[in-house]
Amino acid sequence: MYKKVLAYLALSLGIAEVVVILVSWLLTAAMPESFTHSLTSPEGIRWFMGHFVDHLTSVWLV
Repeated sequence: MYKKVLAYLALSLGIAEVVVILVSWLLTAAMPESFTHSLTSPEGIRWFMGHFVDHLTSVWLV
């Protein structure tokens, strides 16, 4: 039972991550003058990979 719940949770978090990446790309494409950077840009990928462990060890996920 718990394995199934954890599997759905992992799948949901994976889908949410993909949605966040796509939304950041769409916002950057719609408003290029804004201060945000797309997660698909080199700067965004560098930021995401550089802070990945920090995000995983946050209070919300641990």
